[in-house]
Amino acid sequence: MQKPIEHANDRFATVGQPAPDFSGTDLDGKPVRLADYRGHLLVMNFWASWCGPCRAEQPGLLRAAADYEPRGVRFLGITVRDNIEQARIYRDEFKVPYTSLFDQASQLGYAYQVDAPPSTVFIDAGGVVRATVPGQMSEEGLRKVIDQVLAAA
Repeated sequence: MQKPIEHANDRFATVGQPAPDFSGTDLDGKPVRLADYRGHLLVMNFWASWCGPCRAEQPGLLRAAADYEPRGVRFLGITVRDNIEQARIYRDEFKVPYTSLFDQASQLGYAYQVDAPPSTVFIDAGGVVRATVPGQMSEEGLRKVIDQVLAAA
């Protein structure tokens, strides 16, 4: 059963500080928690099915995920202010292999200071926010930030 975000910290994400905790369900109703990604660099991409720039950046995200996941990097989509059925269609259209958390009310977007999709947040293996990038990212830019966070680990 699909449920909204069940838990999101009331403090804001700040680079250099622990990431706000959260729990909720993915597009298929399976539970998702920030703790599930502990020990891995986590790339959280906030998106929506109606968002043109999200569609433009998705192929680069998919290529980066395919290249970096074998190196222990994890990707998590966060669909905000979206319709669950349209979000599933988007996921299936792009063949997104990683989990997408359903955040219809954008509670997690608020906690991570995301004004609008797309936006990307990078959380290191220890659970600390290392970078936030509002707006559409190029694949090259995405890879550059991932490499910087991995090098700093």
